[in-house]
Amino acid sequence: EMKWELPEESLYQGMVLFKNSMMVLDLLAENNWKRPVYFAITVSTENYLGLEPYFRLDGFGYRVVPVQADSLISSHEYTSVDTDILYDNLMNKSVWGNIEKEGVYLDENILRMIANYRNLFGNLAEALNNEGKTDKAVEVLDRCLSLMPHSKVPYNHFSFPMIEQYFRAGASDKAEKMMNTLYEATLQNLNYYKQFKGSYLQSIETELRIALYTITTLGDVADNYKLTEFKGKTDAVLEDWTRLLSL
Repeated sequence: EMKWELPEESLYQGMVLFKNSMMVLDLLAENNWKRPVYFAITVSTENYLGLEPYFRLDGFGYRVVPVQADSLISSHEYTSVDTDILYDNLMNKSVWGNIEKEGVYLDENILRMIANYRNLFGNLAEALNNEGKTDKAVEVLDRCLSLMPHSKVPYNHFSFPMIEQYFRAGASDKAEKMMNTLYEATLQNLNYYKQFKGSYLQSIETELRIALYTITTLGDVADNYKLTEFKGKTDAVLEDWTRLLSL
């Protein structure tokens, strides 16, 4: 039995159900589990029709299953994970298109899409850590970074789940290495932003906010894991920008 409510975001003006959504509901009602039904991980959440508690993350799609997830797989996804299925799909079956190879060009759209792929590995590592399979969690994270290295897909504020799972799995050295790389890359961006003044600074406000958020979160992670020296570096950067923005 499946029971759920259509969220307001799935309805036009909170009242109207479009035909595409009615088609999905009809498909679920009539399919009777004869064939698997998947939602792509990249579509807008309004297309999920409130079904997330019945999603199982199998890879690049959520499979609808008649079993309600009993806990969050991460801080933002109310979805179940079968670690054996997801591990096999990501580690053995998926083909990644030579992302890591020199000379393979990745445009901005592809780089944004790859953030979803990294999240998949992070979700799997989190589920493995939750099951106490820390060695496998490290293996998954290592595989992700070998496929999508910083040199080709720079770390950004979406990289924190991987850092957190490295710490949870006991691979503190690898977590700290990621933190240092992300810190240096973000600091380089911030030093570049210092040349902008007035309306020019306003034009990069979003990028600046993300960079300062990244430094702040790095400091929080450092504080959580007693990395005193690293925390001092992030505090100094934030103090410098507080002064600059007040001028």
